Amino acid sequence: MHSDKNCTKSCCSCSMSRRGFLAAAGAMAAATQTSLLDFTSSLFAAEPKSTKKGRVRVVFIRPDIDKYWMGWPGAAYDIKARQKQYTKILTDAVKKLNIDLHITHEPLHTDNLVSAF
Repeated sequence: MHSDKNCTKSCCSCSMSRRGFLAAAGAMAAATQTSLLDFTSSLFAAEPKSTKKGRVRVVFIRPDIDKYWMGWPGAAYDIKARQKQYTKILTDAVKKLNIDLHITHEPLHTDNLVSAF
């Protein structure tokens, strides 16, 4: 609200007073605690569109060299070890999420390879 005494309207564009907002918020909190709105989930729940597993394709885009200097995370950045680490993290994650993971282990290191992918 404006501190100007000539301003009679709220700055809120929805025309709800603070008291009205607090009353509505309190009513919604009470409704959720008493399971008053449980029927709405069955009314508005959408059927799943597909029962097929999701599929994620992973490629690594990097220079085709063993080591290179970087300002960050540092000069001792082991490219192949990081790729192995990222692959393990992704492989572990998809087991929990029921997703098919397709990893291309050879890095894409030229513009032509990236475009062909």
